[in-house]
Amino acid sequence: MPSSVAVYARISLDRDNEQLGVARQQQDCLELAQRLGWTVAEVYIDNSISASKDILRPEYERMMEDLSSGKRDGLIVYDLDRLTRKPAELESFIALSEKAGFALANVAGDVDLNTANGRMLARFKGAIARQEAERIGERVSRAAKQRAEKGIPQKAKHRPFGYTVDYEIVPDEAEMIRNAYARVIAGESLTAITRDFQAKFSTVANGRWYRQTVKKILQRPANAGIRVYKGEEVGVGTWEAIVPRSTYDAAMEVFQGTSKPMPDLANKHLLSAIAKCGLCGFVMYGRRPNKSSKAKYVCMTTHGGCGKIARAQEPLDGYILRLVAEYLKRVAPTVVEVDDNQDKIVAQQQRIKELQQAYSDELLSMADFMPMVNIEREKLKKLQKDSAKAVATTAVTTKSDEFLNGNLSKQRSVIRRYISEIAVMPAGRGARKFDHNLIEVIWKEAR
Repeated sequence: MPSSVAVYARISLDRDNEQLGVARQQQDCLELAQRLGWTVAEVYIDNSISASKDILRPEYERMMEDLSSGKRDGLIVYDLDRLTRKPAELESFIALSEKAGFALANVAGDVDLNTANGRMLARFKGAIARQEAERIGERVSRAAKQRAEKGIPQKAKHRPFGYTVDYEIVPDEAEMIRNAYARVIAGESLTAITRDFQAKFSTVANGRWYRQTVKKILQRPANAGIRVYKGEEVGVGTWEAIVPRSTYDAAMEVFQGTSKPMPDLANKHLLSAIAKCGLCGFVMYGRRPNKSSKAKYVCMTTHGGCGKIARAQEPLDGYILRLVAEYLKRVAPTVVEVDDNQDKIVAQQQRIKELQQAYSDELLSMADFMPMVNIEREKLKKLQKDSAKAVATTAVTTKSDEFLNGNLSKQRSVIRRYISEIAVMPAGRGARKFDHNLIEVIWKEAR
């Protein structure tokens, strides 16, 4: 009679982790042990773990080691399909039972693995269990595909950024996504877009944004109301799309390299991606169709805008420059030092972090990682050295003077720092003269 018996309980799915199913199995097994007069030494439980998939079952593995070593000389389970639903795994269990010679009992019916009939019965029950598992898998897959074809959204562990768990739009997150699509299509780098994500949001798992995380969000078909199943488009989603299909497709062409992005308009025009259309709220971009025409800020339909507002660039730039300069005279009269290398330093530091993350994720070997990261570190050292020299030789000026005399990148940075929104309102039909009353400026700080 066995004197150190193991009890094993398992259930495939316990959504609420209440462990009621394994508790019932454990109780029935303990009652059987009492009837048989066996002494139970330990109960091994794998809750909410399938036995038909290639998933590690920690307690099963530990129990098998204890049976193999002789630490346990008997086993009680509710039924053999609690042990395994895979014929190959069952054969391993039978081989172990023959070698170790431990006793086996199950609540649903006795199976003696020491006899040919018992092993045949075990194999038969294992094959039936495997067939049932495959049938369940087929039904689950078919139901999942049917839901996808109907456009029902896919549930996940975390809600998708931009949506609630029920796929209702989260306004501020959705606006961030729309803006990111427009900037990708306009040619802006993911690094710059990622910095804005980092400044405004955490991920839905309360993590930090990285370039690949942002790219993954933008590559998500659900943003355009596209339902996919196993990577293939199968239907139109029943939820509200964050961006039109045309915007999503244009961004995917940029990512895939099948279409060249538009020129980086944000690096050529002061208020590109800063000024917004007063009708639809989308950001406006500077455009100069040809050398003979004057540049304008335009609400572009290719970027998701309404295309109904355009405003001459030169007078609008001048107006905003004067507003900010006067504002800085009042709120920031102190001297400052200008360092144009800071953006480059931040970008270089981000590049090093990305390499380190790639190495950590085992995407790079040590042999590839070390030369690459050393090169990037040397670049960072040079930028930091140049930055130190620039600070040491910078002339002392007021913030207002520095703003007016600064380069485009510096001016855009200052505008973003102090101004929350610049809305360009529609002008009357035939209006030719610039009207500053049609420009609504919202400051981040009290004026």
